[in-house]
Amino acid sequence: MFALSNQRRAAVTVEVAVTIPIVIVMLFASIEFCRVTMLRSTMQTAAYEAARAGIVPGATKEKVVNRAEEILKLARASDYTIQVIPEFIDDSTSQLSVLVSVPMSTNGYGIAKFFKNASIAASATKPRLTINQVLPVKLPPIPVTEASLVAEPLE
Repeated sequence: MFALSNQRRAAVTVEVAVTIPIVIVMLFASIEFCRVTMLRSTMQTAAYEAARAGIVPGATKEKVVNRAEEILKLARASDYTIQVIPEFIDDSTSQLSVLVSVPMSTNGYGIAKFFKNASIAASATKPRLTINQVLPVKLPPIPVTEASLVAEPLE
């Protein structure tokens, strides 16, 4: 091995002392940015899936909120708000909007200094389906004959 001189050892020590804090800050920043990206994707999915749960006939606001909460819990989001417009869903409702928001101050990993006062929000708006849109055409019944009821033996 090569022996390092005292000057070179001191230079290496200074270089490490300068670069290690920078690398650690970049590591924590990248973890926080990954968490933001994950939360943003989760918010979009939660809003979309909740809106889908609310557009079918017979849906209620509670079903919409429950669907959004199921998805938010998978990402371990906390302090979220779910807003459903309109407040009451009935047969005359023409469209449904769902807004989901999450504050980053309570949902970051590690240090929350990168996104201290930030909040992530996503929304989805869907037209409501009526029973005629769900079942637009009545299909004719399939004729059943005696021959179709007899099973052929397996060989």
